[in-house]
Amino acid sequence: MNKLKIPPKAGAEKIIGAGCFLLILTHLVASYFPQERLWGVNLLYYLPPVWRWILVICGLLILIPPINKVVGNFLSDLAHRIANGFRKINKYYKYAFLSLIAGLLFWAFKVKTFLLGDSFLRARGIDLGEKLSFTAPLDFFVHVKVAKLLSWDAFQTYAVISALSGVMFVFLVLLLGDLIGKDRKEKVLIFFVIITMGASQLFFGYVESYTLVYVAMVIYILFSLSYLMNKDGLMLPVLSFLLTLSLHLSALTLLPSLLYLIFSKEARKTQWRKKKGKFFKLSLSIGIVLVVAVGLFLLQSYNPKGQGLGSYLIFPLGEGESFYSLFSFPHLLDLINHQLLVSPVGILILLTSILFFSKRINFKESVVGFLLVVSVCSLGYAFWVDPKLGYPRDWDLFAFTGLGYTLLGLYIFLKYGREIKRDILRYISFSLLFTSLISTVSWIYVNATEKKAVERFEHLLNLDEERSAHGHETLAIYYDKRKDWQKEIEQWKKAIALTNNVRYHNNLAAVYYSQQRYDLALKELKRSLEVDSTYDYTHFGLGEILIRMGRDQEAIVEFLKAIKLKPNKMEYYSSLGAHLVSLERYQEAVKILEQGLKVNPGYYPIYRDLGYTYFNSGDFARAERYLKLYLKHIPQAEDRNQIEAMIEKLKTEIREH
Repeated sequence: MNKLKIPPKAGAEKIIGAGCFLLILTHLVASYFPQERLWGVNLLYYLPPVWRWILVICGLLILIPPINKVVGNFLSDLAHRIANGFRKINKYYKYAFLSLIAGLLFWAFKVKTFLLGDSFLRARGIDLGEKLSFTAPLDFFVHVKVAKLLSWDAFQTYAVISALSGVMFVFLVLLLGDLIGKDRKEKVLIFFVIITMGASQLFFGYVESYTLVYVAMVIYILFSLSYLMNKDGLMLPVLSFLLTLSLHLSALTLLPSLLYLIFSKEARKTQWRKKKGKFFKLSLSIGIVLVVAVGLFLLQSYNPKGQGLGSYLIFPLGEGESFYSLFSFPHLLDLINHQLLVSPVGILILLTSILFFSKRINFKESVVGFLLVVSVCSLGYAFWVDPKLGYPRDWDLFAFTGLGYTLLGLYIFLKYGREIKRDILRYISFSLLFTSLISTVSWIYVNATEKKAVERFEHLLNLDEERSAHGHETLAIYYDKRKDWQKEIEQWKKAIALTNNVRYHNNLAAVYYSQQRYDLALKELKRSLEVDSTYDYTHFGLGEILIRMGRDQEAIVEFLKAIKLKPNKMEYYSSLGAHLVSLERYQEAVKILEQGLKVNPGYYPIYRDLGYTYFNSGDFARAERYLKLYLKHIPQAEDRNQIEAMIEKLKTEIREH
């Protein structure tokens, strides 16, 4: 106990100040090397030069104690006046109001390009009507249901949920500050350090499946700390863990911390006595084992190549691609870049806390132990798991990994440094805040500015050319949505040069086709056949192109090949049927369409196709029958008025004949 009363060493503010100075200097120097592997600290490059220097100068000036004091006094006085104006309002109402204000900022500076991560893949999954995501089951379910309920497209759905999640996140961080901090200054420090972490980019309209799980992790940590401080029961952390895991399987990294909660000294003192410890302990353990088993099964099942769980780990531990190995310099540098991006000052806080309070820290204390387990497991996840797209583009997969050690550093610093004078704590708070903002403001600006986001993305692709094919595909889709055909063509060519993929050939051919450059489209699809002659969509594309080139019989042959390779693809029957109708080969068209109907009687648009075919062939009675069947099965069809007009016309024709 005497050891805990030793006063802290003087000079913590000097270490923090020096650390902040080095971080700011690192950001400034790195900004002149945008093409190097400094992607986590070179974000100032993408700001206008004037703003770059304004941010840097402000960050450096705030490290000067007299200036820090003046700015601190001004901001503290301003905050005090605002707080006095709302002092009669319930604390939680104030927290809700602040959270909503933050939500407006999240929306105002939302991302513009959706290039990072698997944004296009996630959005396409919803737009194509996919039912399930094995790695993020609840997250995908929520987005699908919201999109359907509000008739939003996938991008809008993800963006709105992202910003709303940010509102919840801010509210939770305020509660965390209440739980850990003892006075207003401590709470302010906790709030601003967490809220200005680079991981907060997830709330700026970000399109991916990591936003909700990040919020759920904060809920889990909040309930866990509350339990360890004897303010809540164990079931809240357990339930929040299950919620987090259902949102994304990366939450398995929290499992060791949950076990720590269950078997901690505090748990043995309270829960086991109240709930007949052995039975409760056994039940929870069995439940956790089952949850882990299900999670691992889903990870195994999700793997598209049928590889083992090792395919998720980085080379040479895993079975995946060996772009770089575990202890290679690029991987270690990427790891450092990422941590400085998602938690700009977290490492500095933790190292300072350990340096100053190493002799006072009680690692047997439950809160310290819990946050230590969260930190180690999170960093282990960041170190061992393979970023399939490369660390810079897959940053969101590891966005949560800075949260544990940042909270651990804050907790140790505040708990064992409460003898630090309040004016010194304020100096430390503002130094950390401005240093963190230099990184995070630049990060948010880049993603909220379309031109800069594209420029940065192109720089990232140059870092890992071997694994950049998917990145060029993403850029091609981006340019396609903006109808910049020439740039789209360039990106597909770059992707093909890296990976001779049939899908890339088909997509490039589709661009040529849309530009009526049929000869180039035909040539590209023939190259695709050289890679894989069994890819059905290539034959379908050849059929469409050959029609436009007037080579009808060759087109029919290709359509039939596509149908043979994938007989359940109804689009192929409809296209071939329409082509045969245009050639006035009605009997063949009917035969193909009825063949498709036998394969899938539930594909109701084919009734409409048959109706039109019979109409063109002069069989009005059958035409009327099939068109009525079409409307019967799809009463809300977009072309209902047109079909009803056609039916009335058919009735007239039938009466006249």
